[in-house]
Amino acid sequence: MRMRRARQTGSIWPGKAFGIRSGLKLRYSWQVTLASGSQGPMRVLKFVCDGADLMAVPISEVPFFDGMSGEDLAEIMLLTRTKTFAAGQQVFKEDDDPDGLYVVLSGLFRVYVLSRGVGMPKKVLASLKQGAHVGEFGLIDGQPRSASLECESAGDLLFLPAPAFVKIVGSRAGVAKTVTENLCRAITNQKGMIYKTEELKQRIRSGQIPPTVDNMKALCKMLRVSNYTISRS
Repeated sequence: MRMRRARQTGSIWPGKAFGIRSGLKLRYSWQVTLASGSQGPMRVLKFVCDGADLMAVPISEVPFFDGMSGEDLAEIMLLTRTKTFAAGQQVFKEDDDPDGLYVVLSGLFRVYVLSRGVGMPKKVLASLKQGAHVGEFGLIDGQPRSASLECESAGDLLFLPAPAFVKIVGSRAGVAKTVTENLCRAITNQKGMIYKTEELKQRIRSGQIPPTVDNMKALCKMLRVSNYTISRS
């Protein structure tokens, strides 16, 4: 049995977003959906125009979005677009310049790195299905991709361009604050994390990091270094 509970609702004016004509008000609702047998609730941002469902975006696994208001989430989703991939198609390669965040809407995608040594097989780090995400650090720090992503089973990805996200972080204080808090939480929960100083460790663990883009870049770097060490071990 599937249960749904609306968490936040509101309206925004999307202009040309989603391919609908300008002047139509777009309603959104942030719902919590829990299906029997699932491991937990999946939060879904749902858009409706003229009474018809326009799109529903699973956001339960995207740490950057955790704790954001429905209005902030809706503004972010207006910057996104959907990309379709066939099985075996490459989304991006390790060391590519980052272009943005990808959220799986359907299908199956594989994250991998190239193993050391000539002729060695790929090392698969994760298989991503609906609601999973990849590329969140590239939204902020502009560093090259630390792994490759390819389509394993045909599907769609929701794409959020990095330049657009940086712009909205600068214009919406709530987004900047939430992203910084979520990065601090991710670092705190990361096993084996190395801190430069005890003072920095305590500031991160208590969430006392000012929500600036430079600080977000520094936090992303800490997570990248830790993740790289784990992936190569």
